[in-house]
Amino acid sequence: MEDLCKMARHEKSIVFSFWMKSLDLVENLLKKHNIAFRRVDGSRSKNDRRASLHDFRTKDVPVLLMTFGTGSMGLNDLNVARRVHILEPQWNPSVENQAIGRVSRLGQTREVTVILYVMKKSIEEAVESRQFLKLKLALGGGLHEGKGTNVKAQQASQARRIASDLHQFLTQIMM
Repeated sequence: MEDLCKMARHEKSIVFSFWMKSLDLVENLLKKHNIAFRRVDGSRSKNDRRASLHDFRTKDVPVLLMTFGTGSMGLNDLNVARRVHILEPQWNPSVENQAIGRVSRLGQTREVTVILYVMKKSIEEAVESRQFLKLKLALGGGLHEGKGTNVKAQQASQARRIASDLHQFLTQIMM
């Protein structure tokens, strides 16, 4: 979070998290360092969300805290930000891509920096490795249907390997 505090003086950032508690921690850090911010999450009213987004876009508010699950209302022109902080990897990589896309949409003329936080020896490492596998499968680099190949059987086999790998990983980090 050092980057967030240091860069807040120079450019706008959006911090995404699945967990409101994680955003609470970042909020406390920002308050401690007297950094202005706005927050958009499911606990806020639509009017409050709209006002927060407007302030972030138009005022000297360098940080926007946002949950991944926040609705899509008013999220098409967040290209005033140049930095995206993703506090924890998501099982579905398209969730992260959508969050990044909120900043790098049409009209973004500057380079966007994305900072992904992954805690070593945690479930987050397993999530990150599974993201790569899912992307590979989605891009056609995984399962291929060939002569005599049963794709469903391959998918089931691959799912069992993933579950086994995840179990091994979790066993290792819990020891």
